[in-house]
Amino acid sequence: MKLPVHETETGWVVAYTSQWADVTYGPMPGHSWLTIEQAESRFRAGEPLEVVEAHDHDDEKLLRCRWVVGITHPGWARAQFFNAGQSIMASISYEAMEDGRLFICQRYDYTYPDQVNTYTQLDATTIYGAYYKLDGTGVFEVHDTATRQTMVTRFKDADFSSLWFDWSEFGNWDVFANPDNGTLPEDFAMTPL
Repeated sequence: MKLPVHETETGWVVAYTSQWADVTYGPMPGHSWLTIEQAESRFRAGEPLEVVEAHDHDDEKLLRCRWVVGITHPGWARAQFFNAGQSIMASISYEAMEDGRLFICQRYDYTYPDQVNTYTQLDATTIYGAYYKLDGTGVFEVHDTATRQTMVTRFKDADFSSLWFDWSEFGNWDVFANPDNGTLPEDFAMTPL
């Protein structure tokens, strides 16, 4: 079957599936690639949908990707970004709030022994975690896997205005395709607990 790719209005080349397997660069067993009509139908019905950045493909398969976004509209979304070796370098989770906007509730960043080989998240040498709550509280964690030490910083009174996003229309994935989402500015104000 020919890989059904679609170029968005903002220039991304994407493919759609109901469940993605990053190990095989394709749909999980029992799932398939979706046409744009099938994908939009799933999006509007609130069914799980995976949007896969597909710039590097041939006619039949995806060769590598820069990001993949799992969505259940309007409930949540999770964007994962890959390094040159196709290891997950960042994972950003969004939750829908009562006003219909998205709020970033978690962000993980992973460092690996190198950027060339493919590693699982369990192979990361350092894992950086950030957890954000609507009330301005949060937690930063830095886990060094070699020493098995985790440094935890809890805080309150934070300005999380940069963590809010509007849902995009189907086909405009720019909000989710930004690997810097969820990274707070260096000068963001908070009170350590």
